[in-house]
Amino acid sequence: MAGLTKGTFQFLKGIKQNNNRDWLEANRPLYEASKKEMEALTAEMLKELIPFEPRFAATTPKSCLFRLNRDVRFSADKSPYKTAFGSYMSPNGKNAYHGGYYLHIEPGNCFMAAGVWMPQGETIAKIRQEIDYNAADLEKIISNKAFKTAFTKIEGEQLKKAPKGYDPSHPAIGLLRYKSWTVSHKFDQTDLLEIDFSKQFGKLAKLAKPFNDFFTLAIEH
Repeated sequence: MAGLTKGTFQFLKGIKQNNNRDWLEANRPLYEASKKEMEALTAEMLKELIPFEPRFAATTPKSCLFRLNRDVRFSADKSPYKTAFGSYMSPNGKNAYHGGYYLHIEPGNCFMAAGVWMPQGETIAKIRQEIDYNAADLEKIISNKAFKTAFTKIEGEQLKKAPKGYDPSHPAIGLLRYKSWTVSHKFDQTDLLEIDFSKQFGKLAKLAKPFNDFFTLAIEH
């Protein structure tokens, strides 16, 4: 089993304070060690997920990890690097189009998340159609006591008005107005240093599986 070391958080604090190529090159050994730790931790988390997510069996840890480099083409912030590590686990790694499990590592802001984030076009239309037809199923999932204890509520930006084609008086309008449907669970930074962190992650992911399944079913069918 693998947890992170304080070195990973040391690197992330450093890149936040010195977001430039010179600092990264001067600290490349620490960066490479941090990347290896994230890859090893992702491998351990995948092992925990596979028993109840067998489609993840062929997913490689590297395919789940987001790059440190930022895409600054359309951003006013031209900082070249992200100040957090992220790993998104799904059958297609980070290139997922349906529900998966995400781990965010950032000093003072560590969390896991599940669900679907900012789906577009046909995908969001399919999700809203599923909610239209089967909102009671989603309500049952998010009202489960263990689920609510771990994740509290759905998060995500919402439309100010009803989505096109839906009556504002629809009984599930609150769920239909979301643009993302995600839930999250915060971790203390020290949790990530524990060698059994992957087991903690796996238990939370198992609670989130019915939530992910609702959206995966909507998207794939």
